[in-house]
Amino acid sequence: MSRDYWDKVFPYLVYILSIAFGIFHVSNFDNSGTLFYVLAPILILSQLIGGFVLTYLRVRLNFWWAFMYHAVCNCIFIFLFPLGETLFNRPVLIESNSYNLSIVEKPFISNNKTKFIKIDTLDGRISKVEAQQYLLQPILDSLYGKGIYYVDSYYLDFKFHSKEGVDKDKFIHLLKYEYNIISMETEKRLK
Repeated sequence: MSRDYWDKVFPYLVYILSIAFGIFHVSNFDNSGTLFYVLAPILILSQLIGGFVLTYLRVRLNFWWAFMYHAVCNCIFIFLFPLGETLFNRPVLIESNSYNLSIVEKPFISNNKTKFIKIDTLDGRISKVEAQQYLLQPILDSLYGKGIYYVDSYYLDFKFHSKEGVDKDKFIHLLKYEYNIISMETEKRLK
C-alpha cells in the first residue's frame, strides 16, 4: 500500500471505526423497541465521542494512552457507579402478616463475613430463605431450577421468613417489583 493511498484512506478509517465503536455499545442495552432505536444515537453519544477521543489518543500519543483512558472510563462505570448506587440505595424491607423480606445489596464481597445460603420449604411452600454475600441468580436457580429465570444483581444479604410459607409464584411475584427478572422461556421481563 502506498503512502499516498494510506493518507487518503486513513481519515475515513478513523471516522468509520470511531463510529463503529460507538454503535457497538448499543449492545449494552437490552431494549428492542422502535423508540429505543430512535433514541439510540443519544444513548450512545458518550461512546461515540469516546471513540473519537480514543482514536485521537492512539494516533497522537500511542496505544497505551488510549488503553489507559478506556480502562479508567470503564473503571468508573464498573466500580464507582455501582458503589455509589449501593451506598445510597436503601434496603428492601417488606413486612406483612404472612411474611418478612429484607434485602441489602452489597457492591463487593466482605472478607469478614462467610458466604452461605439456606432454604427451607414446608409442604412445597417457601418458608425461609437466608443468604449472605450471594447473588440473586443462584437463589432463583436453587428455588426454580437452573435456566428458568435470569436476573442481574449485586451481592445480597437476603432474608425471607414466612410462618405458613408462600408458594413459588408468590415469591417470584415479590421479587419482580424490586428486580428485572426475565423468564428464559419467554425471554421477557416478568410483569
